Amino acid sequence: MEAILAIVGMAGTLGLGITSVVLAIRCGGLKVDANKADTLRKTAEDKLKDVSKKADAYRKATEEQLALLQKELEYFEDHELDAIEAEPDRDKRIARRRGWVRGVLSKAPSPASDDSGNGVREDETPNPPS
Repeated sequence: MEAILAIVGMAGTLGLGITSVVLAIRCGGLKVDANKADTLRKTAEDKLKDVSKKADAYRKATEEQLALLQKELEYFEDHELDAIEAEPDRDKRIARRRGWVRGVLSKAPSPASDDSGNGVREDETPNPPS
């Protein structure tokens, strides 16, 4: 009887030892996977920061370019076109030109930073009929 108990005890100890080795190997693999995942996460965060900086710089450059173009357009509307159009009412001339410009710009592809669907941001006041 003692021999049987000794055999059962030895088998249990051997099984516990094998289970401990398997768990140690598995935990080691999980630790390696966790380290890889952490490395990938850090790499992704760094790339996200780089892409965000590039996108912000592009948006800023686009907004500056848009402001410059708008300023040039307003100067052109207010000064240059006045000399070549014969319409006596200056406000009507400007409103008609702006409507024409919006019509042309609405046919252009929408820029990436524009919120509207047709590529032109509408003013709060509608154009008066010509």
